[in-house]
Amino acid sequence: MELLDRSLVAERAVNDMMIVDESGLEYVDTEIGPHPLSYVRELLTDEERVVFERRYEMPIDDLIDEVVEEKGGSRAIANLTYFADRRLEVLAHAFERHPEVLVAARQELGILPPGYLEQYAEDIFSYLFGCAMGRWDVRIGRDPSLAPPLSEDLFAPVPLCPPGMLVGPDGFPAVDAPEGYPLELPPNRVLVDEPGHRWDVEAAVIAAAQVLFDDPDAIVAEMLEILGRRSVREYLRRDFFKSHLKRYSKSRRKAPIYWQLTLKKAPWGVWVYVPTLTRETLYAVAHEARRRERLAAEAVVRLEDEKAQGGAGRSVRKVTEDLHAETKLTEEVRAFRAEAERVAELGWEPDADDGIILNAAVVADLVPAWKDAAATRKEIRAGKYPWATVSRFKDVL
Repeated sequence: MELLDRSLVAERAVNDMMIVDESGLEYVDTEIGPHPLSYVRELLTDEERVVFERRYEMPIDDLIDEVVEEKGGSRAIANLTYFADRRLEVLAHAFERHPEVLVAARQELGILPPGYLEQYAEDIFSYLFGCAMGRWDVRIGRDPSLAPPLSEDLFAPVPLCPPGMLVGPDGFPAVDAPEGYPLELPPNRVLVDEPGHRWDVEAAVIAAAQVLFDDPDAIVAEMLEILGRRSVREYLRRDFFKSHLKRYSKSRRKAPIYWQLTLKKAPWGVWVYVPTLTRETLYAVAHEARRRERLAAEAVVRLEDEKAQGGAGRSVRKVTEDLHAETKLTEEVRAFRAEAERVAELGWEPDADDGIILNAAVVADLVPAWKDAAATRKEIRAGKYPWATVSRFKDVL
């Protein structure tokens, strides 16, 4: 509701500056639709409550089609013209009721829009991941009153950092964890998908949950149940990047800030935080791959000895399966490490002015889950982006 309140203040300020008279305001309301907060606060009738419950649980596109058919094609309903909550605002126009009336009705009826629980669980995991990476300040998540206050001046400069970001004493995004901060931050902002690793991504996300929630185990278990996954690791491996990519996409622009650098098939990889991505980060990634390659090679030798001894207490079939898995892992990690080293040695440094996708194209072979990176690399090689810093490396990508 606060966003709606602020949008109404802004709308009135613009109208006053433009000296819009009553006939002008009436025209705007006819063309675009009244502001949602301009409607009456009368309670819904029993008949309206039945319709409201059905509509609230409809997919948003079906809801809009039905309301447009009933009310007409006002831009406020048919287009993407909304301030904070499209569903709530479309329903406000449909029933001509103040949003607070509809919120109260929704709470009383105990209804949720389709996909709400799944989206909410994804939102929480996204925030926890950001805390684990050092983007968000988990102390503010725990106690929102710690966030810096927003200016009441609608025309004040936009804050340098979002209110919930982890910042250093200089007001810029923190490089290191502040003194007394409840979470450790990974060096180079690199988390590794490897159980038992010092900077294991699953352990880091769970640690953030333990700081944020009073009952982290129950909450994480409930989120996993909603999302249909057995563990945080399984969710991060299979679903998180897809969800994150969707969250950080708008129109044709796709700008995910957490990249999943991973093997094509074997279960291992690293996560990097793009705003801190440098050439040194790539060397850190290569170092982790080299370490994992060495461990896998040692496991292969050990399993070959075990197989030669007839299983040494285990079935030969199981030992053979483990040996095959470690052999494949060794091959994949070796290729991954070689590519990370090759890119690091190009002399390329990520350039924020190039944009996320052009930077991702350089490491396209390390982000197999993001097909756009490989497609963009082809375009760079063909000379499509001569203005970009990365174009200087088009012949060696």
